[in-house]
Amino acid sequence: MNDGLRLCRQVWPSQRWLVTFLLSAVVAFGVLANPAAAEKKIGIVLLHGKYGGPVGPHWESLVAQMHSAGMLVRRPELPWSRNRYLDGGVDSAMAEIAREVAAARQAGAQSVILLGHSMGTAAAITYAALKRDVDGIILTAPGHVPMTYQEIGFMRDALATAKSMVAAGRGGETALFVDTNQGQRLSPRMKAADYVSWFDPEGDAEMSRIAAKVRPGIAALLIVGDQDRIVSVAKSTIFDRLPPDPRNAYVQIKANHVTTLTDGAPHFMAWLKARTLDPQ
Repeated sequence: MNDGLRLCRQVWPSQRWLVTFLLSAVVAFGVLANPAAAEKKIGIVLLHGKYGGPVGPHWESLVAQMHSAGMLVRRPELPWSRNRYLDGGVDSAMAEIAREVAAARQAGAQSVILLGHSMGTAAAITYAALKRDVDGIILTAPGHVPMTYQEIGFMRDALATAKSMVAAGRGGETALFVDTNQGQRLSPRMKAADYVSWFDPEGDAEMSRIAAKVRPGIAALLIVGDQDRIVSVAKSTIFDRLPPDPRNAYVQIKANHVTTLTDGAPHFMAWLKARTLDPQ
C-alpha cells in the first residue's frame, strides 16, 4: 500500500485534511525542484526585416498566437529598421539582441528562441554563431545576402569605397552608401567600417558563410515561400550548412517574402511546441 494512503487511514478523520495538504505540498515541491517535470517557459525575441519594424499586421497576428500559447515575446526595434537604417555595425547589433535575450530570461524564460524575418533571419544566424546563448532559431524568408550583392555594380563599388576608407584609417567616417531591399534601392548614411561589417561577403552577416558556425545544439527551423526570390538557393546555401540536429526542419510554403510570417505561423508554432520543448 502507498505510504501516504496508509498514513491517511491511520490518523483521525479530523486530521486527514492536514495530511492531504502536506502530501500535496511535497508533490508540488518535487515538481518545482525538478525542472524536467514542468513545461519550460519559452521566450521569443522577434527580429524584424530590413527597413521594417516590430509592428504591423503580420507581427500582431503572430504575437497574439504566441501570447495565447503562454510564450514571453519581445520585439525590439533593431538597427536596420526604417527609423534607424543603418545604425551601427554587426557587433553593436548583436549586443542589442543579447540584451533582449537576457531580458527574456530575466522575465522567466527558460528557453529563448530568436525568430527572424528577412534581414532579421540573417541576424539570427549570426547571433547563434557568435553569441550562442539561445536555444533555437526560426528563420523566415531569409534576406540580406552580401554574396549576391557583389553581382550588382553599384553595390560592388560601394563596398570597395568603404574598404578603401577603412584601409586608410577612415573607417569611423560617415558617408552615403547604397543597399537594395527587394528591388528597392536605399542610400544609408553610415560609418565606412559599419558598412563593411554588413556588406562584406566574407563577413559575419553573410548567411551562407556564417551558418556553419552556429553552435551545435541550437535547433533551427527555416521557412521560405515559393514566391520568394531566394527560394531556389535557401536550402543549399543556408539550411544545409547548419550543424546537423534532429530537430532542424526546412519547410517551403505557398507565400511571398512578406506573407511568409503569417502563412508560416502554423508551422513554426507547431515546431516550437513539439520539438524545442524536448531536450536534444
